Amino acid sequence: LPIYGSLRNAYQGGDLFTAPGWVANGKTKSARLPGYMGVDANSTPQWLEDCYADSRDTGNMAWAMLSLLAYHEEVFGSQQESSYISAAKRLGDWVATNCSDSTGIGGFTGGYFGWEGYELKRTYKATEHNIDLYAAFQRLNQLTGEKIWQERADSAKRFVISMWDTNECKFWTGTTTNGITINKSAVPLDIQAWALLALRDGCKPYVKSLEYAENNVRNGGGYDFSKIPKFLPDGTTDADDNGVWYEGTSHMAAAYRLLGQYTDEPDISARRATELVAFLRTKQNTDGSLPACDRNIWTGFDLPDGSGKWYYFNRKHIGATAWLVFAETGTNPFWLGEK
Repeated sequence: LPIYGSLRNAYQGGDLFTAPGWVANGKTKSARLPGYMGVDANSTPQWLEDCYADSRDTGNMAWAMLSLLAYHEEVFGSQQESSYISAAKRLGDWVATNCSDSTGIGGFTGGYFGWEGYELKRTYKATEHNIDLYAAFQRLNQLTGEKIWQERADSAKRFVISMWDTNECKFWTGTTTNGITINKSAVPLDIQAWALLALRDGCKPYVKSLEYAENNVRNGGGYDFSKIPKFLPDGTTDADDNGVWYEGTSHMAAAYRLLGQYTDEPDISARRATELVAFLRTKQNTDGSLPACDRNIWTGFDLPDGSGKWYYFNRKHIGATAWLVFAETGTNPFWLGEK
């Protein structure tokens, strides 16, 4: 698997490179990855990395592209070339080369999971990832005028639209590992808002996704992570779908704040956004941070390594806090910095 042009899911904060004198697999100035000190089979101290942090998700790379392009437009304007555009193009080329998929409706697969040299391709296709990639590729097309980016944006968009359920007016989470069969194990909240934010003036046929969220994922003053079938595949019942996901609630607030212009009742959308922001402010910590959720909640999905259920935890969360800022300020992060 070629590495150049890609990003891993996580890096440590602070200085990007390893400290002087440190050598990682024979390489100096390696980017530092999250991990912890443990011991090997011989009780020798060893730095241990996290497998997911070491992996590469297409959605995460799309957000990095969006950040680079937003900074470029803010600092340099839309008509100039810069190293930020070049970096975004390298990321986009890596995704297109390694994650494009021709099965079914097309689109892009989830990325690669595992440590370097032992990575396995994630062959499912996520609506969330393709939403992110649509916006990133579309912005690259606007900034460069290169048709290849429009083609890639169109591929991601076609997949997203193919996940629209006309019966319940919602977006499915994506496909199973064959890239074709719709994954119906859970219906996440975030894509109901994100698709509208990314599509902007093309979102009007899909604004009822917010109504679906209100009717199926609403929990008290906010929303849960996803709608999970009452009975799980193993025959047991779910008792975890009763939390409030503050980050997802911020997604909804941002969508209501920005998308009133595409609904028949803009005043109602504005009022709902105000209500959600007011609710979220009551959940902030004294330092201004917002937890991911009000308790440990199951997302409805399993961990990528198959070791168990994927939970969100009641901890201070950068994503939740940032999305609250977006909702408060009426900022659409998919198009941040656009002139």
